[in-house]
Amino acid sequence: MREFTPPVGRIARMRTRRRVDVVLLALLTALASLALVLPGLSAPARADVNAGIKVTDLTLTKSDKTGADLEGPVKVKDIAKLSFTWDATGANPTSGDSFSIGLGDYFTNLVEPQTASMAVTYNGQVTEVGTCTLDKTTATCTFNNKIDELKAAGFHNFKGSGSALVAVAKAADVQTVDFTVNGVTTAVTLPG
Repeated sequence: MREFTPPVGRIARMRTRRRVDVVLLALLTALASLALVLPGLSAPARADVNAGIKVTDLTLTKSDKTGADLEGPVKVKDIAKLSFTWDATGANPTSGDSFSIGLGDYFTNLVEPQTASMAVTYNGQVTEVGTCTLDKTTATCTFNNKIDELKAAGFHNFKGSGSALVAVAKAADVQTVDFTVNGVTTAVTLPG
């Protein structure tokens, strides 16, 4: 024979069960919403490397943490300034195009993550046309929408220079180290 349960107890259990069902439904709805949103957020938009952008004159100079040049060779944990020039005049760059510099085995960016402006001089004014993003071992410079606007106005002199402070991560018994510029191995002379 079934035991009699007062109606108040049955109602309380039903309310608790309903609350659990509502909470589970809310959680499932939230998870489903995340499943729709997260794929777009999971990885940042990838910049397209434009191999036509020339990155040249890569130099390493012993430096202090403010970027002031110092004399002599570098050793592990020292700071160096990486300087370079970039020229996109023959590359027909568009918004989203990029170039990259991989620091190889011997250097890491001193401050990462970090972003810096990439600019040109247009009508006598310094005009930002993109940003350079530094992670641990790579600098990736990506053009923004301003480049398309300037091209539409007839400007095509897209070139400039940049620099980043890097830390010596590993001892090198060589005169040059390999960096990767737009996927191409490039020898860079060590300071001193």
